[in-house]
Amino acid sequence: TGDSSYRNKIQVEKYKVGKKVDVRCLTVNPLEKKCVVTAKKTLLTNNVNDPIVDFASLKPGKVATGFISRVTKKGICVTFYNNVFGRISSRRLAEEVGVEDPTVDYKIGDTIKTKVQSCTKRQALDEEGDDSYVLELSLAISSSQAVHQDTPKVQNELVQQLPPGTIIPKKSMKIVELVSSKKIEGRSGFFPGHALISIKAKYISEKANGSVTCKLPFDQILDSYDDDAVESPEAFDALSQQILKVGKKIAQEGLVLATSSTRGHPITPIISLKPVLIETIRAEKDEGNKKSRKTLLPTPSTALYMGAYVQGYCTRIDNRYGAFIRFLDNLTAIVPKMKGGLDIELYETVLCKIIAIDVTTGKAPKILLKRVKSRGESKSSSDKGTISLVDKVRPGDDMGDVKIETLNFARAAVSLLGKKFEGCRAKARLHVTMAKSTNDDQQSMPVLVDSDDEIDAPQEKDKITSFHPFDGLKVGGIIQNTKCVAIDVRDGVTYIELTNRCDPGSSDEDLPMFVEDPSRLKIGSLVSCIITAVSKQNKGIWVQICPGCVGFVPGLELSADLNVLNNMNTHFKIGGRVQCKVLQNGAKKGQFKEVVRLSILACADSSASSITRPSRGNTLICRVNRNTKQVRAPALMVDFAGGHVGRCDITELAELDDWENMPLGRSGIDTDKSANKGGDEDDDEDDHMDARHEGDYTHGLYVSCRVLSSSGGGHSEISLRESRLEGDLDDDEPPEEKGIVHAFVVNTNKKGCFLRMSRSIEGRVILKDLSDSFLPDPVSMFPPGRLVVGRVKQIRALNGAQKKGRRTTMTVDMNLRESVLLEDDNKVAFDDIKEGDKYEGVVTRIESYGVFVRLDNSEVSGLVHLSECSDDYIKNLSSLYDPGDLVKILVIKIDEEQKRIGLSMKASHFEDDESDDDSDDSSVDSDADAAMEGVKFVDEDDDSDDENYASKLANKMKSMEDESDSSDAGSSSDSSDNESSDENDSSDDEVKAVQPMDTDVGFDWGTGTSEKSSPGDDDSDSSSSDESSSDEDDAKKGHKSRKKATAKKLEEKEIAKMEQRLADGTADENPETAADFERLIASDPNSSESWIKFMAYRLSLADIAGARGVAQRAFNRIEFRQEGEKLNVWTALLTLENKYGTSKTFKKTIENASQHNNPKQVYLRVCEMLEKDVVACHGDLAVITRADEMFSKMCKKFRSKKTVWISYFKYLLKNARHEEAHILWKQSVKSLPEYKHIETMSKFAQLEYEHGSPERARTIFDALLEKNSKRLDLLFVYVDKEVKHGQVEVARKLFVTTLNPPSGKKKIKFSDKQMKSLFKKWYKMEDENGDDDSRMAVKVAAREYVESSSKK
Repeated sequence: TGDSSYRNKIQVEKYKVGKKVDVRCLTVNPLEKKCVVTAKKTLLTNNVNDPIVDFASLKPGKVATGFISRVTKKGICVTFYNNVFGRISSRRLAEEVGVEDPTVDYKIGDTIKTKVQSCTKRQALDEEGDDSYVLELSLAISSSQAVHQDTPKVQNELVQQLPPGTIIPKKSMKIVELVSSKKIEGRSGFFPGHALISIKAKYISEKANGSVTCKLPFDQILDSYDDDAVESPEAFDALSQQILKVGKKIAQEGLVLATSSTRGHPITPIISLKPVLIETIRAEKDEGNKKSRKTLLPTPSTALYMGAYVQGYCTRIDNRYGAFIRFLDNLTAIVPKMKGGLDIELYETVLCKIIAIDVTTGKAPKILLKRVKSRGESKSSSDKGTISLVDKVRPGDDMGDVKIETLNFARAAVSLLGKKFEGCRAKARLHVTMAKSTNDDQQSMPVLVDSDDEIDAPQEKDKITSFHPFDGLKVGGIIQNTKCVAIDVRDGVTYIELTNRCDPGSSDEDLPMFVEDPSRLKIGSLVSCIITAVSKQNKGIWVQICPGCVGFVPGLELSADLNVLNNMNTHFKIGGRVQCKVLQNGAKKGQFKEVVRLSILACADSSASSITRPSRGNTLICRVNRNTKQVRAPALMVDFAGGHVGRCDITELAELDDWENMPLGRSGIDTDKSANKGGDEDDDEDDHMDARHEGDYTHGLYVSCRVLSSSGGGHSEISLRESRLEGDLDDDEPPEEKGIVHAFVVNTNKKGCFLRMSRSIEGRVILKDLSDSFLPDPVSMFPPGRLVVGRVKQIRALNGAQKKGRRTTMTVDMNLRESVLLEDDNKVAFDDIKEGDKYEGVVTRIESYGVFVRLDNSEVSGLVHLSECSDDYIKNLSSLYDPGDLVKILVIKIDEEQKRIGLSMKASHFEDDESDDDSDDSSVDSDADAAMEGVKFVDEDDDSDDENYASKLANKMKSMEDESDSSDAGSSSDSSDNESSDENDSSDDEVKAVQPMDTDVGFDWGTGTSEKSSPGDDDSDSSSSDESSSDEDDAKKGHKSRKKATAKKLEEKEIAKMEQRLADGTADENPETAADFERLIASDPNSSESWIKFMAYRLSLADIAGARGVAQRAFNRIEFRQEGEKLNVWTALLTLENKYGTSKTFKKTIENASQHNNPKQVYLRVCEMLEKDVVACHGDLAVITRADEMFSKMCKKFRSKKTVWISYFKYLLKNARHEEAHILWKQSVKSLPEYKHIETMSKFAQLEYEHGSPERARTIFDALLEKNSKRLDLLFVYVDKEVKHGQVEVARKLFVTTLNPPSGKKKIKFSDKQMKSLFKKWYKMEDENGDDDSRMAVKVAAREYVESSSKK
């Protein structure tokens, strides 16, 4: 308080009113005309000529004085002039000036001299925002104090000079920050905290500058910790903070433990202060030249051995297994709890001995330890027998017969039976690589398979099969005529390696190869190996050359047979023996983790793997690698023998006529996850795989190819076409102008779509030429790899300058619009149009001043002025015409200069041209109905795989048609009279002829264009009679004025009806115009029913292209979550293409539907359509063949799905093709997973009841119940089918035999719940089909069961 009052007194004396003072401006606010000044002497005298006033001019190294504006635990903020401020972190304060807590040493307002460390600009988040800066400051002003800016490159260089095992000198590590320990959520325990320490570069390298940051975990401070210290993170942090102080230097040496994570990624170097570990490293260096075995602190690359002593620390304790001991560079071993692992304290430094080691798997060896107190603890005191045995036995000596003690996949532990070995302390074993098979019939590798249908199923690892050398051996058996191949003494125990692959009396040269170190294997030497595993995706096979030596044979070095390579599990059996040649061996002495590269092909042909680089014209085998980045995508990347890479352009995958859409799959393209809302539950997982398929070229597939060129870019150009394998290698012929060609999409962006027609010919399509309709998202509609067809507009050959650095020789401009592709040679051009010509056209746009009409079979459009739309005045054109209406037009004016035509639609121009309207409309309507007959809807709550779905829907629609026909008989006759009486105005009323609709299904599929009377319309009968009488009067009088008056009266009534329908909401129930449909769709765009109604309306107008356009609009408008609704529209489009399209368009539509829906559901719908065609064709062989091919393709494509097989069964049996159905059934059992066999056989038996032989069905059900006797669901289905076919006595017998099986058969024991359901089912059957006696028999049987159960 006294200090503050003194300060106030000084300030009052110093800053009296009217007294002059020197100040310096800090900030200026021009708007408020205010400024902030300072009178601090330090700020007045420093940086007078070069103050810091903006961020942009700052450069690292500038020294300036500012004042502290903020102080926190994390650091301080220093402000200069014009609100320019920077930051000094607490970590930098501790490193540079030893400040432990900034809030204690600094106060707001203090002046401080700083140095600019860095100034980084940050971009604004939006266009209107200003850029910001981050200014980092330092207090290291003098050159001796200067802290260099540690870039990542400098940090990496310094870390590389700190390998694990490096000792850090005393007082070179400065503590800059302490990070507290963290609790593990949901579990007991915690993650130890750590200290961040800074080591100056001069302590690491004399020439380096800067510093490196390292981590000192709290568990690396002491050799051992008290139990109280490690009980909680708070206690652990408190102990560490007593020892470590921020800003202080560590007065003892440190040891670098690790610089990379367990996965090999670079991390901040980890430091340890444990004295025992540091002394162990120092002792290793001091005893480096001595031959005595020393205590090791190993790394993963250390050559470890059995009996070695290692020093480490306990990093984790698991009560299930034991203690995990960590060494340098994250090498970890385990002390099992049986060896005292649970007696070790957490974070304690321990001395252990290696009792087991496995160097054959992974980069780091697997080590088993035993804790010891000193190095001499476990040495044996008696090893006389060992010494005498070593003197007696040498490699190559006969060891006689041996007895098998233990046996596993890798080795057989045996005991020596010779008298000279009695009393000797020795362990003998016969390794699998040293063993000879006792089975003379054992097949050699690769195994020859008679049938190509054998499934390439994965094999069980470490299982002794008939191909294994140990096949036929068992514990206690005798192995004869063994020889010693190696002998070693470890920890006083003699280990002898044996072999029985040598004949008695053979010389030492005949011994199988046994190497104690993989580095002794020379390149080119022949070795005999045992197959231990077959790599996934047919990458190759793993083999064991000899104990401790592992080899790998890549697939391209295995065989020259594609069938063998693509079915390795079938042809290479685990445990089989193969002869190989060493191709590559990078192992150094003592390194057992290196894998030796081998080749089987090189054994038979020394030049098989000698190709340095594939050359033009070579025919080679390659392996598909979908993980390699594509060069000039889309392309298929492959691997050759020797590590060479090949590229197959997407245009070279297949012959030109065999190109398929998305041959490389849809990886990376957004697709619907699933459309299997009602499908099989057990197929859901497989459906997800279907949605992410890689096409026909899966990763790991082996194919035969022809090298087209060998470029210097690191890869070779190849082709998979069959014509290339033995034919020419020339490029494809260029396309012709105006010709129709196929191409693959390369890329799509905002400018257009880029295509590729061959390796050297590319094309482009501007956005407006992609489609006739609007594309909201061209990128997703035209993904890379999509196959498109278009018409060539222009061809441009590239000159030398344009081809520089490119492989493209010409570019092609194309047009993909359907209207351009379907245009014929007789298309009406502008020059063909003459005044007075009459045409048909389609309304494209309606304006207040007239209607725009496009001529049929032409791209020419013209304007029908308001005055030319009708003989009478029309107030509102939109009430009479809609886009898409078909109209007749007369050319009345042609403007040659501006290429415009004037048209007229007055009915008076076409009085003599109305004779063909009715027949045309009727034929169109019938075609439309036939085309849309196969459409069905998917209810999201129903099962879309219901086998009776289509038949139920057909019966439902038929009943609706009958009701519609009977209810509309009167109105139909009236409307026909109206049509005959209004010939002159038929073109004006053409848009009002609509199909009768039904809201339950979508529309009436079987009627024509008759007018449907609206229920509840009171004026319908009177209007019909009035119209009929007026028509009769018109026919009698024959006056045009009377006809026009009648037509006008009808039109007014129709308008009144429409207004009434719009008012009461019934217009949406029965839409009759395009506007009605547009309004209906706008109200519910996700309703497939509305879209399909609209398609049927377009077809009724003979506008097939318009119907296709409606479907495309539906795909874009319906939300992606509504998979069932989209599938309905796709089904409608498939039905349309099946009726009106070509086989090519139908196939393309199937491919597109499969890309956007569940492919299985699409193929099921298509097969159901074709099945209906077979029924209606009355034996047409072409239609039957087409359906058969589609069913076969579906079963081949979805061979693991039971629903497709069941659909095929039903199709064959319904058409009385029983033998083919039985053959197909046997194929399905081979293809389907085993857990689907029961349900599939049950379905097949049910179909046999319906369409085949009941006797065969009974045979199948009997076999199912024999193997699955407790499956009551199968029994109940069996019973239901018998009852349905009138065989009640057979069904009754099934219940009786189930409860009381005949003699010789075991009685089935059911649970009480099962018995209850069985009796209920039996009683229900008797209640519906039996008599009183049969029902009483069920009750008696049930009572007897209850009584017998209660006694037990």
